[in-house]
Amino acid sequence: MEKIAAEQAPIVARQLRRIAGRGGTEADFRREAARVLEEAGSVAGLTIIPRDEFSVARGRVDSVYNRLILEYKRPNVIRKSNEGQTNQAIIQQVKDYILDVAKRERREAHRLAGVATDGCHYLFVRRVGEGWSVDDPLPVNVASTERFLRLLFALSVGAALVPENLVEDFGPKTLRAQRAVRALYAALHRSKHPLVVKLFEQWRLFFSEATDYKEWSARIESKKEFRTFVTGMGLDPKYAEAQRVFFALHTYYALLIKLVASLAAARFAGGVSAPLSGLASKEGDELRAAFADLERGGLFREYGIRNFLEGDFFGWYLAAWDDDIQEATSKLVGRLAEYDPGTPELAPENARDLLKKLYHYLLPREMRHDLGEYYRRTGWRNGLSVRLSVKIWVMRGSGSLTRLADRGPSWSFSSSTSVSKQSGED
Repeated sequence: MEKIAAEQAPIVARQLRRIAGRGGTEADFRREAARVLEEAGSVAGLTIIPRDEFSVARGRVDSVYNRLILEYKRPNVIRKSNEGQTNQAIIQQVKDYILDVAKRERREAHRLAGVATDGCHYLFVRRVGEGWSVDDPLPVNVASTERFLRLLFALSVGAALVPENLVEDFGPKTLRAQRAVRALYAALHRSKHPLVVKLFEQWRLFFSEATDYKEWSARIESKKEFRTFVTGMGLDPKYAEAQRVFFALHTYYALLIKLVASLAAARFAGGVSAPLSGLASKEGDELRAAFADLERGGLFREYGIRNFLEGDFFGWYLAAWDDDIQEATSKLVGRLAEYDPGTPELAPENARDLLKKLYHYLLPREMRHDLGEYYRRTGWRNGLSVRLSVKIWVMRGSGSLTRLADRGPSWSFSSSTSVSKQSGED
């Protein structure tokens, strides 16, 4: 779709400017501009439905924006700045349309976006949380039109990399998550491989110190929340060992993080447009070898990112690999390969809490609190502190990524059952 957007951008920009150059009324411009955009949208399999005052482009339900409001204005109406009353009135109009369509079609407003154009400028409007994101007017040229077409085509290009979709596809109520955690738990319980045993013991030590798990280990298995959760994962609560359940769950979550990170890395490092498609096509020993390469940071090295993965507790499944793990990982990567890695560009506000929200859905709040996994803003108590510095990556002009160390917030995990943030925002 990006290639098509790049190819069509000069054509669409030239046609919109030509129509605007003839002047005329808003109705005249709307009629001709709508035809241009309908032709461009048809290439991506989109349906653009005209309304009395605006049009709605419809796409996949799981796309980053499953509705795009297209507002047409009389040529030369949109000003170069949003400070004046004219632009403010147009912006408010687009906001009202977004809220109206969201209410009428029972959609979440943040999954709708709006674009106003008079053939000379674009105005991009998005709902962000309880507020709005409004860009400065952009002149209609090849670059701005390519951005607009990418937003339009994103309606049909793939599942958006947003928390709601990840929860729906990989949350605890999905067969993918249940099969994966069940396969990992069974392999962990059965395997006698020295590496599996050692990594589990190391993780158990770290986890008990970070969450004060020893205090809860004797009684958490009898708690209703744990038994309900384990049953939902397809395990028998009578025999499920809490420590192994959480290790299997954390392994599943860690693997998901690595795959999601590879999607984002490929996008911003100029890698292939569908980085997981090749992985999704593998099976058997080839699939295991591909995951082994992932755990060594192979995918990230291809994008010029060094030392991104440096060995952790959660690569143990490779030593315990069996048919169930193969099937579970294959299903996992198969669905993730259908996601659109361009989402962080189209909706950057979704990227911040992407994995945090997923983890919160994976493990019920009551269980996280029982384990001491809660966030405090008032400092941290004495105890073992493991500081995890946030890695910030910046794009160089050459397209490679560079890590800036010791920038941004850091987190401390205290043995007194608190997780506190040292600096930065929540």
